[in-house]
Amino acid sequence: MGITRALETGPIRYNRGMRSFGSQTHIGNYLAKKTFRLQPRFTIVHHPVRQKFSLSLTTYAVIDSVHQLSHRPDHPWCSQSKLEMAKFLDVSERQVFRAIKEGLEKDLIEKNDRGDLRTTEFWIRQVVLYEAKPRA
Repeated sequence: MGITRALETGPIRYNRGMRSFGSQTHIGNYLAKKTFRLQPRFTIVHHPVRQKFSLSLTTYAVIDSVHQLSHRPDHPWCSQSKLEMAKFLDVSERQVFRAIKEGLEKDLIEKNDRGDLRTTEFWIRQVVLYEAKPRA
């Protein structure tokens, strides 16, 4: 009876302050206003690759976050601050700086003149296009 009654009342509306997420609001309206901050959502760790490059889980997560934030058509560089990345990954800012330094030394990430980061073609070939068994 409770479920049927809830379904009969129509779409569920969520109000928080001035924002309304109901049937009349389209997600495109929020995307156009850019009222959100882009964040990586997950990290899939390829342990054989991580071990091959002797990367800690933190370093791998930082480099993977740079990869996720730097492969966008509108801006192909990660411009997120080190502090924001540290907060998101729940690590210290110092760990993020060390991970970036290690990624630069191992040619897994690169930096532009502004200090923005992106993963290299080498990272993409080794991690994104990873094949467990080489082709015969």
